[in-house]
Amino acid sequence: MTQKAVVNSIIQSGIGNDPNGMRRMYMDNRYSCAALFVLLHEKFDISCAGTVRVNRLGWPKELMSLSKSAARGATLRKYDARNKLLCIQWMDNKILTLISSLETSGLVPVQRHSGSNILSLEVERAMKAYQEGMGGVDRSDQYHERGSGFACKSHYKKWYKKAYFAVLDFMVLNSYFAWNMSVPEVDGRLPVKRHEFYAALSEEMLTYVDTREENVGVQVDLPHDELNGHNPVVADHNQRMVCAVCKLEEEWMKSCNMTKKYGKGSRQQRHMSICTVCGITAHSLPVSWNRKIFQMDAFSGKSCFHIAHSTACAGLFLPRTGMNNLTLRKGKTVKKQRYRIGTSHAIYRTLMEEYGLGSKLVRKRRRNEDKETSDNSNFDEELNGEDEDVFDDCIDKED
Repeated sequence: MTQKAVVNSIIQSGIGNDPNGMRRMYMDNRYSCAALFVLLHEKFDISCAGTVRVNRLGWPKELMSLSKSAARGATLRKYDARNKLLCIQWMDNKILTLISSLETSGLVPVQRHSGSNILSLEVERAMKAYQEGMGGVDRSDQYHERGSGFACKSHYKKWYKKAYFAVLDFMVLNSYFAWNMSVPEVDGRLPVKRHEFYAALSEEMLTYVDTREENVGVQVDLPHDELNGHNPVVADHNQRMVCAVCKLEEEWMKSCNMTKKYGKGSRQQRHMSICTVCGITAHSLPVSWNRKIFQMDAFSGKSCFHIAHSTACAGLFLPRTGMNNLTLRKGKTVKKQRYRIGTSHAIYRTLMEEYGLGSKLVRKRRRNEDKETSDNSNFDEELNGEDEDVFDDCIDKED
């Protein structure tokens, strides 16, 4: 199955039979086998090299039998002229087995460490090419295994947590590599070691402060000559504010099958402001949502906050007044909106005609408001009834 995955990925990516020449591919012993290398060489013009398991089908066990007592640097090679495959065994700290279809052969010098001594040995050219081509993957696996991987250090009951931390590991490691690779191109940038990069990154993440929370309640810089006395400040993004102007057309857009769900665009918390005078929340910068109100000549290029407090929209967004700010919605007690829509407003009727709804939706909205009013009255009666019961209990206790 692993070999099929390699072939499928090559077919889907289209890297086979490159017109610029033969490609090289390196893989570890999870994927390497003689049949796969022959197929990639003949059908896709890809030469491969990779370590291989000695019990893998196609590996000549009878011919490749290097002794474990062989001296360090000993090499055993067998070449299959028909399939153009080279099988190699090389003694390092242990026996390394490799299979290659690279069009290269011969011994090249390498240096290996033995304690404080440096040994000069010879190794097959294909094995050195594999080490150079596969070094980044092996080093990455080593980093994840030895200290820099969040996904490998803890056990998670949920699989997606481990997957998230695995992606985070690759992001951090790639940023470390990108930093050191950019040193020659950026003046003043010095190469760093991995532990130094991780320490600097950890310190920056621990000292990070979300500027959005610091700016809650701060005055928004907008031209006040167009706001008619209203004062916008930065809204608290943790309270999930809704833009009054963006939400105005959502019900019509859904009835016309222009959107599948509510809240798309209106719940975007970026640049959300709240008015300290009337309490209406709206975006303080122009947005690019698909709304017909933004296409009107009077509101072209203006922000939602300007539109909501403009002279043309006076009476469209009416602030709610009264002590009771609770209402019943689908059997649940929820807070009322800070405003209500003036359904008799000229802009409201113009937008409805743009959607081809006419007065149909007005009657529906009025029925809903009447139902909401009756539910609120029942809700207030229940509250008053509970207060009377408590008052009667207090009188009984005094008696």
